[in-house]
Amino acid sequence: MDMGDTKGFFVFGGSHCASTDVSQNITMVTEKKRSEPIKIVTKVDIKCEASKTTSFKWKISRISSDPVTYKPLEKAVAVNVPVNDQPHLFVRETLLEFGYYKVDFTVFMEGVVGISGSAVGYIHVVPTNNSLQAAVDGGPRKRYKFGKNITLSAKPSKDADYERLAQASPKYYWFCRNSSEPEFDTSGNLDSISIISIPELNQNNSENLGGCFKTGKGRLDIEGALGFIDSRRGMTENSTYVVTLVIEIINPFWPERKVYNQELVIVFGDPPEVEVSCTPSCPIKVNIDQTLSLEGTCKACFGDLTFKWELYKHPELNMNPTDTEHMELIPNVRGHLNHST
Repeated sequence: MDMGDTKGFFVFGGSHCASTDVSQNITMVTEKKRSEPIKIVTKVDIKCEASKTTSFKWKISRISSDPVTYKPLEKAVAVNVPVNDQPHLFVRETLLEFGYYKVDFTVFMEGVVGISGSAVGYIHVVPTNNSLQAAVDGGPRKRYKFGKNITLSAKPSKDADYERLAQASPKYYWFCRNSSEPEFDTSGNLDSISIISIPELNQNNSENLGGCFKTGKGRLDIEGALGFIDSRRGMTENSTYVVTLVIEIINPFWPERKVYNQELVIVFGDPPEVEVSCTPSCPIKVNIDQTLSLEGTCKACFGDLTFKWELYKHPELNMNPTDTEHMELIPNVRGHLNHST
């Protein structure tokens, strides 16, 4: 049974078709990341004069009460996952929860009663490092018309270990500051950061305390993945503000926290609402010879439109990806981008 690169052989030999069982050893556990599919391949060597026809059966069972440290259950619990009666097993990513599993594979000889062979493998489904990705709809910089409601959406955020981020029970924190103010310290207890007050409409504030609403920088009163800001309440035209999203999840192995910054540029007039996305999706890291498919979408545009692509890069490694002020324009962009309409 191949739990990685290792293969198990079932040998049915002689005219009597004697079966051979494979011993079980819980110390031989293969770790599998939850974000990756599980592929198990078997090789069956049949030496049976009475029958050449075989049938196969797979069974997956949870065997530990603790997903992190092996603590055997009194009785294994069968897991209801779709499997094919084939000599190989494929379980798609995220289908198994974190924990220890036993995989049973049995080969039956058709037409020969009581003759079978079996093998057992053990899998430990573990988290993927840096599986969480925080993102805000619209990308790292977006322009908004003064006087409009600003929609803040963390729906593009995802975790590779979960089919839907909501399954990880994420906790969202939203912060807002003026672009001239220092970044937020997101390493500590985020609940201790006070929620900022937002002035009423037409409220005349004689004192400017900074932040997004002249009441000081701090945490927004938004608890979920979606929130709204009224730009009329303290924001000013031709100003830039920074919204910081922090997402926390706690899987059974460790907590994870990711941060994403979006610049809000408040402008006069009604700018086109444009966003760029990967189609269908982009991995966290890509190879230098890999082709990425990017799609530009105008969500709220009117009249004749002209689209223009520009490609920028950071001059050094390990720079803040949302720091767009220090990026360098790559010339001759037509040599790097293939346009399509």
